[in-house]
Amino acid sequence: MAVAIPHKDTVFHSDTIIIGHAQLNAVHKRGKVYWALPGGGHTQSKPFAMEYARRLNTMIQTNMKRFNRSLLWS
Repeated sequence: MAVAIPHKDTVFHSDTIIIGHAQLNAVHKRGKVYWALPGGGHTQSKPFAMEYARRLNTMIQTNMKRFNRSLLWS
């Protein structure tokens, strides 16, 4: 069965934060939004989650260049 793949410019309305290669998934619990952090942590502050995702993206890209690697899906 063929499945349509959305174009990268398609806008999805979600609270999930995606910056570059970093993604922090949004978790809705009891009417509040939390962002899941690597290692099992979470935060309720969107500015902190945005900064965390930015720094995580920088770390991912630095390691990819350092070890001369590319993503499997790129």
